[in-house]
Amino acid sequence: MSFHPWESLVGAVLIPVLILLIPIHYGALLVVLSVMTIMGVTNHMGWEIFPRWIVDGALGRWLITASHHQRHHEKYRCNYGLYFRFWDRLCGTDRGLGSFASGPRSA
Repeated sequence: MSFHPWESLVGAVLIPVLILLIPIHYGALLVVLSVMTIMGVTNHMGWEIFPRWIVDGALGRWLITASHHQRHHEKYRCNYGLYFRFWDRLCGTDRGLGSFASGPRSA
């Protein structure tokens, strides 16, 4: 299983309830949901969207990239972060970057 059932419950129930209870501008909500969607899609495409100088540079040490998330799919018990590597480092689950063996997969 790629995530715990409680995680799906939180995403499906708690987040919409919080949106109704906490005042947030529609534009800000749109930005947050767009970033969440873009990061989720780009981290699962099977190739790196960021240039190598970002992945290997200072930004790559803080941001979750497709290469970082690929290691999660290779090892499963590491690299859990969604946007920033801070929590993986703090919890001792950051295992560096993965690799894409043969480039993009064809359907």
